[in-house]
Amino acid sequence: VHPLGPEVTLAAPFYPLDAAPTVFRAWRDFMATMPDEVASLFLMWNVPYGVALAHPVRWRVSLYEALAMQAIGLIGESLLLASFPAGHPVIAASVSRFILFDGIGLAALLGALLLTSARRGQSLA
Repeated sequence: VHPLGPEVTLAAPFYPLDAAPTVFRAWRDFMATMPDEVASLFLMWNVPYGVALAHPVRWRVSLYEALAMQAIGLIGESLLLASFPAGHPVIAASVSRFILFDGIGLAALLGALLLTSARRGQSLA
């Protein structure tokens, strides 16, 4: 992780996949030292959501991709929340809202999968 400052509005770094454990630990430790006014947000902007929304039957693979990404986000945010030390209620509340949002999104995507499977005459098994 590289030093930033003195003021940063947005940082969108990219790291190689094999650096993920080191980067996530360093970011977690860094954010634990920040006052409650500083927030951290992890986003994945991806095309499959839009494609799946446009036509979930025709672009079935995009629905599967969106489901996988939503589940990964939910799991990652849950692990992030579990790793935060006590004493950061604003950060915990912010991450909790993302967990709720991603949980609802995952349920909606699963609903779309069930509805489109029934429409196609397929079973999920």
